[in-house]
Amino acid sequence: MTQLYDITIVGGGPVGLFTAFYAHLRQAKVKIIDSMPQLGGQPAILYPEKAILDIPAFPSLSGEELTDNLLSQLEPFDTSICLNETVIGLEKEENITLTTNKGQHLTKA
Repeated sequence: MTQLYDITIVGGGPVGLFTAFYAHLRQAKVKIIDSMPQLGGQPAILYPEKAILDIPAFPSLSGEELTDNLLSQLEPFDTSICLNETVIGLEKEENITLTTNKGQHLTKA
């Protein structure tokens, strides 16, 4: 039987990682699905050494540092992570069923 999650986030880039962290602070059961083989999105994969200048409280931060910080922030929580998995369909009934190239995921939001 497929587990029911409170929130499933499609995309494990910076916004997805912070969303997962924030959802955990609200005691939500969270899953992240990403089509890439690693978390972090473009800053981690395409620009790991490029300086990012528009993150609050950080005058300069590389893509790799940003990703490392977000993963460290998320580490204390139990987050289900599915990598190399592409969402190909969505059905909404009482809950939402996300269909991927590897199976199905049940979520409330």
